[in-house]
Amino acid sequence: MTTVQAQIRASVAVKLAAIPGVTAFLLSPRRIIAEQSLPAVCLYSHGDRVVNDRDDQMGPHERVYSLRVEIRVPGRPEEDVTDSFSIAVRRALLQDDTLGGLANRIVWTDQQWDGTEDENALGGTALDFNVFYLWRPFE
Repeated sequence: MTTVQAQIRASVAVKLAAIPGVTAFLLSPRRIIAEQSLPAVCLYSHGDRVVNDRDDQMGPHERVYSLRVEIRVPGRPEEDVTDSFSIAVRRALLQDDTLGGLANRIVWTDQQWDGTEDENALGGTALDFNVFYLWRPFE
């Protein structure tokens, strides 16, 4: 048996791995991504919290599982080189915002950009999504 978070993450991973043009899809990489693996899309767990502090947290209650999707693309400026992949990520995750009934809804909450100016310029962006789901005891 897997946790609801693991099921959500697996469902999101399938959607992200299917984005056209992505060379590498990685789960929580803890290393520098090689240039030959770019463009890359990475998925990270970012947090999980109760939606309403007043809910009985020993019984079924709504929670929000936060996921971060990072995109790494060769080139600059980061706002431009990551744009088409950002659109594809949002489309992949928000088209069926219930993940086939696994979640109550998914919302896009934040986006941040960064990059490098060294010999091999790299553009990046991180998109944060909140996945609202019903947690049940012992899941």
